[in-house]
Amino acid sequence: MTTLLYLCHISPSPLTHELQRAGYDVYECLSGSEVLHLLQQQSVKAVVVAAGIEDTDLPEIRRRSIVLQLERESSASDVLWELGVLFPVDARVH
Repeated sequence: MTTLLYLCHISPSPLTHELQRAGYDVYECLSGSEVLHLLQQQSVKAVVVAAGIEDTDLPEIRRRSIVLQLERESSASDVLWELGVLFPVDARVH
């Protein structure tokens, strides 16, 4: 199963639910330090960052992982499409 981290403002997030329905294992994080900790503990394919997130740990997160930075108008379909492009072997169709 492909593991993703989602750095977001609130938990639970509707996007997390959609990604899980599509077959991804998603950890919601409310801080950059939580993301960095999980990057050390889990086999993570990518970090998805919600629109408007500003965290002092973002530069370090970008050095350690693939990061998808969402725009305000990004939808779950947009994220799933991008993940399918990045990880075609892991792409899921539901």
